[in-house]
Amino acid sequence: MAVLDPRRLGVLREVAVHGGITHAAHALQVSPANVSQQINRLERDAGITLLEKVGRGVQLSSAAEGLVRHSEKILAILEQAQSEVDAAKNLTTATVRIASFQTFAAGVLPLMVHNMSRQYPAIEIVFSQREPDVAVSELLARRVDLVVADEYPGISLPPAEGIIRRELGVEAVEVHVGSPASQPGEAIWALEPEGTDARLFAEQACRAAGFEPRVGFESPDPSLHRKLVDFGVAAAFLPSTVASGTTDKTRVTGVFPEGLSRRLVALFRRGTEQNPALQAALSAVEHAAHEAL
Repeated sequence: MAVLDPRRLGVLREVAVHGGITHAAHALQVSPANVSQQINRLERDAGITLLEKVGRGVQLSSAAEGLVRHSEKILAILEQAQSEVDAAKNLTTATVRIASFQTFAAGVLPLMVHNMSRQYPAIEIVFSQREPDVAVSELLARRVDLVVADEYPGISLPPAEGIIRRELGVEAVEVHVGSPASQPGEAIWALEPEGTDARLFAEQACRAAGFEPRVGFESPDPSLHRKLVDFGVAAAFLPSTVASGTTDKTRVTGVFPEGLSRRLVALFRRGTEQNPALQAALSAVEHAAHEAL
């Protein structure tokens, strides 16, 4: 009986996560033909049909879905074994890939990388800016090692099997109206794009305050929101790391519920808990977040 190749199992998992061969190939940065070839070889090794045609696309067979579930456990065990080997070697030369959102990149990442460069100069940090849902997908696909995500009250990240979460702290969210004469219900708002958790949080807060926000500026960059507030042309929900230094004349109190905030969490794959480079990076993120918040 043929032994199943973990790399091909990983390709099958990519097809499952991304819903098809073309999207899986894009995520893996290979051709669709390469993905199809790997799946065909895995089918021969397993002796079962893995993909079934549906219209112009494909879907996983029931047997393939079971194989994907097992592949998660297999890949986690392999990662844990590698982590234990690295820990036994006291490995300090490695690359840790981090994905997170914009305000983490601006407010916490520079301090974290600075501290890492002083304490662990042989560990390279590679960062990519991603929205939480994309970052979690890349974490599961093993394209990143550590994700820092934000959660808003009542809008939690969906649970994912095989992921461990570590609380980093709570960041206050302040409401600022650029023109001192404007009331929140009359202001033009700068908000994040529709469909994001931050946008939903802001809209819910405005509705709870009795008005629907008039959105004039839509951007995923809170530093732009801050500049629009500073120039007196917009209102915005600003995380405290972004709002630092903003004049108190623009801050709104008494209209919105007290204690608006978001929670920062670190996410990493089960099986990497003992990886020394990852744990060093995680510790640096925790310390930097504590200082920034």
